[in-house]
Amino acid sequence: MPPIPTPYARDLFGEVPVTTLDIRKWLVCVPRMDPDSPRAAWYVKGYNVADKIRHAKLRGTFHDLRPPGNDGAERWFFM
Repeated sequence: MPPIPTPYARDLFGEVPVTTLDIRKWLVCVPRMDPDSPRAAWYVKGYNVADKIRHAKLRGTFHDLRPPGNDGAERWFFM
């Protein structure tokens, strides 16, 4: 059974807000990605991360993101 999506707060224009902390959390969950590297900015733009975060929030799966446990990425985990 798929998870029941939780309603997400929307702004005055009906959009689901995506913050820089949301983007950082997403980047921490990408294997071998340092959120502070120049490569991270390219990744966010090239892979349309903000839109993926928005869709994950609408599906109710955004808070299920976990950093990979096998490549040392947890050292960047800030949550």
